[in-house]
Amino acid sequence: MKILHHRLWPLFVLFLQFAILFKYNDPLHIKALSQPDTKTYLEFASQHITQALSSERTLLFPIILFIGNFFAGHLDWIPGFNHILQMMAVLIFWYGLIRYGISPWIALVGATPLLYGEMIHYYGTSILTDSAAVSLSVSTIGCLLLVVAMPKSRFIWTLWGSSLFLSYQMRPANLFLVLLCPLLGLLLSLLWRPVDRSTHTLRAWHIFKYLTIFSILPFLIFSSIRWLAVDHFGLVSFGGQNLIGITGSLIDESTVSKLPERLQPLAKEFYQERVQRHLTPAFNDLGWIRYGPWVNEYNTNIHTIAVPLAQKFCQNNLVMANKMLADLSIEIIKLHPKAYLRWLLAAFADALTVVLRHQKVTQLFLLILLPVCTLQLFFWGYRKQYPAPPTVSTTTIGDFSWELTVVGIIALLFFISGTLLVILVEPPIERYMFATGHLLPAFFALVVLACLGKLWSYMTGEHNALRAN
Repeated sequence: MKILHHRLWPLFVLFLQFAILFKYNDPLHIKALSQPDTKTYLEFASQHITQALSSERTLLFPIILFIGNFFAGHLDWIPGFNHILQMMAVLIFWYGLIRYGISPWIALVGATPLLYGEMIHYYGTSILTDSAAVSLSVSTIGCLLLVVAMPKSRFIWTLWGSSLFLSYQMRPANLFLVLLCPLLGLLLSLLWRPVDRSTHTLRAWHIFKYLTIFSILPFLIFSSIRWLAVDHFGLVSFGGQNLIGITGSLIDESTVSKLPERLQPLAKEFYQERVQRHLTPAFNDLGWIRYGPWVNEYNTNIHTIAVPLAQKFCQNNLVMANKMLADLSIEIIKLHPKAYLRWLLAAFADALTVVLRHQKVTQLFLLILLPVCTLQLFFWGYRKQYPAPPTVSTTTIGDFSWELTVVGIIALLFFISGTLLVILVEPPIERYMFATGHLLPAFFALVVLACLGKLWSYMTGEHNALRAN
């Protein structure tokens, strides 16, 4: 029986699942699919370095496409690349859980659902960053667990720092990891089961200090290089375009007159365009939020109205146009902070419903929990009314409260911080929520395991009680 608890067996099960999925999906013989955004990545290779740094796209994926296309002569390697990257990320996450102190089999239960995520299913064959970005974010969390468990390893620190940097260079939406990693690292360090209690807290703050430095410093260096090259500080020239999609619906005549003079001409024309197109204000006359129309008009605000107007005012300078839209959006938020807060609350509630509606693995676990919890309540109530003799023993399969706490904190903070970054500038559509909610099934898998263990202890206790009677 001891061999079943060896970590090679869970690793074998993990590889077996991947082999079956790889054979079933057959990504090596599937053509890569172009999407509307694909063109902007393919055009990147022909741009001058200044144009590339001024782009709305980050550097990593266009470079990967260029190298892959150079050697293969086509892009049909992308589905295989995404599947292999996903497997590597799940392996790192599983191994990180083990080194942190979670048993290999329980870590397997937490890592397995990540192989069946919606992102690889819907976007694994597309020439987009979505699938690869999720894999890199998962590997970053796995490496973070390794950092907490092995803080003296320079190799692990380098691996984590590289994974973090590549994550947001693959997709700007992964920038939330820059702030999440230090916070999550501190919490994981405090939760870690130490050998020496006397230095436990000091060790946690020491790890937090270096996580903060190595999270923020590379981002600041890269942003400074962009600032020197294209006069814009940040990862990409895109935030202003996104934010105006939300704040644009808050513009009315009174708002235009309260804005700084340099922004009034743009805001006035923007408002007039919305009126001419009969677009809906964000709130009705009674002050109720019109969340549906607000989301539906997001792309119209950006691509049909705001971007063409801003480029006209900035002589087609993309960086300046984005900055102008960002400045306008910030001024609108200053004038309507409560309205923007209501957007955030409504969008976060929508994000939760999107995850529950579209994340099939989470739905499966919730369906399993329903009868399991019902049976638990039944046995608990029955034993409350008819206590078993004190001599009756029960069989348990372990207490997973610590593991649940660890994986729950990881999954929930990953979801909350990732979702907050999204809804600050965009609606929480399915594509984004597949990414931010990717770790939630890992938590629900352990919840199901814990509940099944509890139910088993109730059932064995009841069986032994009947035998005693």
